[in-house]
Amino acid sequence: MLAMQPFPGRFCRTLERVTRRPAPHVACIVVAFGVAAMTAPVLYAQKGRAEVGEGNRLYAEGRFDEAYEKYLEALRDNPDSPVIRFNEGNALYQTQEFQRALDAYRAAIESGDQELVSKAWYNLGNALYRQQQLEGALEAYKQSLRLDPNDEDAKHNLEMVLQQMQQPAAATTARATAGAAATAGERERGATAAGT
Repeated sequence: MLAMQPFPGRFCRTLERVTRRPAPHVACIVVAFGVAAMTAPVLYAQKGRAEVGEGNRLYAEGRFDEAYEKYLEALRDNPDSPVIRFNEGNALYQTQEFQRALDAYRAAIESGDQELVSKAWYNLGNALYRQQQLEGALEAYKQSLRLDPNDEDAKHNLEMVLQQMQQPAAATTARATAGAAATAGERERGATAAGT
């Protein structure tokens, strides 16, 4: 069983709704609870567990480059772990390396684990959105919702993308320029999955 640590929402998602962000203390509580409750059985049973744990700690502290390095170390011991690839994608996303994050999320999607795959589709949508690939983002959110129809964040992001796609091209370009720093209403799932 994969242990997931909430980032933006379920796993402290990085793409927050444009209009509001969850209180940092709430996200930290969710992250801490998720790690404490779910990591022990998985982390101690597999190679790379120390690196994943350290990467998760660094990620929670906002040290995304260092977290990424730890996830790479963990991948050397466990190169086929979709959870580590998911974590790698989250760290890359946080450092705005969206194309590389896409590759990591796509690898996590291949795992077949419905919960992880749903989250990976969601984050893939967020990374595509940040690259202004709205059609791809729309499809990724749809895939996420097929696996988790109750995901309010995916519904919200899907609606935001649909609204943007319906706007004239000039307005979209102006919004992309102005909204790059504001993350235009997306909600990201990001913390990390705790297991390997």
